[in-house]
Amino acid sequence: MSLMVSVRRVAAVVGCVLLLSAQALPASAAESSPTLSPTQGTPGTAVTASASDWPGCTSMSVSGWGSLLATTGITPSGVFALHFNVPANAPIGTTQLQFSPTCTHSTWMPFVPFTVVSGPPSPPSRGCVGGPSHILLGLHGMNEGPSSTKGADPKSAVETTGAEFKKKAEATAQPVGSYDFKDLPYPTYGISNALYDIFNPSRTTKITTDVATGVNVLEAAIHDYLVLCPSATFALVGYSEGAWVIDGWLHSHQSEAVSIVKAIELYGDPWWYRAYGHDSGGKVLEYQGLVRLGGGATEGPPWPIQNTKYDVQSLCYSNDPVCGEGFTESNVPYFGQVPLAQRNAALNCAVFDCPHKWYALYGATTQGGDFLASRAFAP
Repeated sequence: MSLMVSVRRVAAVVGCVLLLSAQALPASAAESSPTLSPTQGTPGTAVTASASDWPGCTSMSVSGWGSLLATTGITPSGVFALHFNVPANAPIGTTQLQFSPTCTHSTWMPFVPFTVVSGPPSPPSRGCVGGPSHILLGLHGMNEGPSSTKGADPKSAVETTGAEFKKKAEATAQPVGSYDFKDLPYPTYGISNALYDIFNPSRTTKITTDVATGVNVLEAAIHDYLVLCPSATFALVGYSEGAWVIDGWLHSHQSEAVSIVKAIELYGDPWWYRAYGHDSGGKVLEYQGLVRLGGGATEGPPWPIQNTKYDVQSLCYSNDPVCGEGFTESNVPYFGQVPLAQRNAALNCAVFDCPHKWYALYGATTQGGDFLASRAFAP
């Protein structure tokens, strides 16, 4: 068997800034001002702004010192969390940042105070009283659990990665309670019907709805952990459709990812892309995942996203039809640029054994768990 690995180690990106101030809440508004943790600090301090009562709104931006600082999504239940570092050149004193929501109804734009004090940057916290400080969040594949109708399979790619992550934590003597692994529940369904949906990205389909639900579940889980431990950092692992969920979350929450994510592991990613040469006419030869071929990838290539603070490792077995390594355009096309052999191999995966099902069987998840733990527990 052949396992193609895409690893990208990237340089740190200078963090954004958070300063916030207060404005009276109109009597007609149900939403509250975001809560800051902490409310003051030196240049370099990491700050989290969060709220849980903004339903009907899709995103929240924060501006200050004449520029847009960051934007993040808001879950359907109204939850959001924004993360910043106070910049090195922030002036001493209390400053106001304005929060600007995007909503389906008329609302207000709150101001919240943050005070910059003198002194060197505070070192990052290595522990929390209320909850774990190192969290691995997993997103499972198509027709797997956990979901409302089934539990997690302990032999799945996500679960075996989580087990390896915890084993590594124990081997490196991480304090009990300082780390956690959670396989997040979200709905999925079978590949036969999903293939039709994948190649119709212009319309709302069940699989795209499921992926969007997964993105919201991931964002809500991150927020819940940050309420317990505002200085928590995260590692993410996604298999197949779960990798797609992480792809989607990165697309809409990039500023948040830069602030709180240490590492990401992807298996059989349907957004996979690898250029491997040129044909005689100079055309780029490339392997692509099913979602990328179907027009549903909203980032790259190249992929994963470049120039980020966190590390990403993406694994694709040769002849895995979901991520597409080994399937070329020389095959008879189906649905435009999609090779017929890749489409048929994906359908066969629903019933028969195939490389897409091998990640938990032949050592890939051991490699992935070690990769994530080595980054998550690093200073």
